Amino acid sequence: MATNSVESTLQGAKDTLAKANKFTDSVTGNATNAFAPKKPETPKIPQTHREAPYALARELRAKQENVDQYAAQK
Repeated sequence: MATNSVESTLQGAKDTLAKANKFTDSVTGNATNAFAPKKPETPKIPQTHREAPYALARELRAKQENVDQYAAQK
């Protein structure tokens, strides 16, 4: 008996949503309007941010090589 209650409630919600979509379509000419949730956009990550850790690693490696050369001269 509970299943029928859940199913009838779910069907009622679906019917209400369909009526709301028809109303929106009659007002705006489109079932999905400006108030509908928007699809999230993919964030745009600049290429320099992806390269930054590698650039830092190369810079530190070059400094380490300079220190090693200086220590080898003494």
